[in-house]
Amino acid sequence: MKLRFLLACFATPLAAAALCSTLVAGCDIGLNDGLHNPGDEPGGVNLAFGDIAVSPDGKYVVFEQNDQLALGWVETGAIETLPIYAPARLAFSKSRDVVYVTTELGSLHALDISDRDNLWSVSTGLSDDPMLVVTKDDSRVAVGSSRFVALYDTAAGDPVATTELDRPIVDLELLPDDGRVLAVEEHVWPEDEQGPPTTEIHVISLEGGASRSFSVPNCADDIIVPSHGAMALLAPSLCLRPSTGSGHDPISYIDLTPGEEAFVKNLPGYGPVALTPDGTTAVGFLDLQEVEASLFEDPEQIPQGPRYHLMILDTETLSYDFAPYGEVIPRYALGPDGHTLLVDEPLGDTARIFDVETMAFRDVAGLSTYEQLSFTSDTKSAYVLSDWEQHLTGEESYVDYALFQLDVDSAKARTMKTDFRPRNINFSPDDARLFLRQSDTEICIYDLASESCSQRFVLEPSES
Repeated sequence: MKLRFLLACFATPLAAAALCSTLVAGCDIGLNDGLHNPGDEPGGVNLAFGDIAVSPDGKYVVFEQNDQLALGWVETGAIETLPIYAPARLAFSKSRDVVYVTTELGSLHALDISDRDNLWSVSTGLSDDPMLVVTKDDSRVAVGSSRFVALYDTAAGDPVATTELDRPIVDLELLPDDGRVLAVEEHVWPEDEQGPPTTEIHVISLEGGASRSFSVPNCADDIIVPSHGAMALLAPSLCLRPSTGSGHDPISYIDLTPGEEAFVKNLPGYGPVALTPDGTTAVGFLDLQEVEASLFEDPEQIPQGPRYHLMILDTETLSYDFAPYGEVIPRYALGPDGHTLLVDEPLGDTARIFDVETMAFRDVAGLSTYEQLSFTSDTKSAYVLSDWEQHLTGEESYVDYALFQLDVDSAKARTMKTDFRPRNINFSPDDARLFLRQSDTEICIYDLASESCSQRFVLEPSES
């Protein structure tokens, strides 16, 4: 099982990039990728990193244990294994009790949860962190890995089309119209590094696999698309020239009109951005040591003060404002209410709450970082894993945390009772339970009323 390491991001982008290159996953700055809630997650729930997939109705959870795919029933605590080895990522069907799972062995499976039946399996040949997305009408599943995006019909797993990219895929995003998927390629710099980098974005039809592409003068990263699907924002956390380490910082605005998808313009700032549920407001950040004045329509718009500012962008008018933050790169997660933003710094000691509407900060007492977190549906509370510790024991390497409850109204956090340090977290749709990974073989169903494990999913360690 691959395990998430905490990634340190220091005050300079160059130092952060150097450190990130030595670690397991990407540097967690800008948009906080430790936010977990029931249902799908971008690119599929990452089972291989220990994440717990919670069904949209909260009746069951799916997770990886000892390279097996495990299914746990929440009310009874019953657990069973499913016939899939080395699961990588998972996505839920929106119309039936079926989950789709990619594996690190290069296969794709459709599993009927009701019957615990493997409906079909296909060999995709895509084994390098294979991302997947499923259409809302449950007609197509797309898998992206390495330099390929493969489409399959969900009825029997029949292949529809495969698109070959020029460079490795960085992100795979299903558009809200359910008819197109975006595949973001790894960027490339010009040989002399005098111009901007170029990222190629492919628009692939889910009906038959026809594709077209366009170029964006920016680095590649996760692409963020609002629910209305009219536009997208591509904003990297770090975009550094290989030879000098100097930065390039646009937020790229992309038009998603069907058949006319294209890059429109670059705005100042870094990301990836956090997007409000209605898609009208995006939050990124600005680094005053890497400002490109030409991206501002008026140089007077460039703020003064500390090195880093939060950037609040109106996605309809493309106007923006800035809130002074501090001297360390921020990380942020937006609550379901669309205005509560939890802001911290990896390896930092400052946790804050930022109101996107009033642009006011509040310091949080009792908590220093938001490594992994889940919000309640009303955004009154967040349950947070913080105070990380890394363990290296024989062949096993993992990071665990203390569990906190953050009261958003008072901006106060408290430690919650546990007899172990969780490794991963997710939340039930009814706001009543947490799902906490205790070890490679054990998941705790944590009852919030009693602050205890009401049930545990336990698998016996497999024999090596």
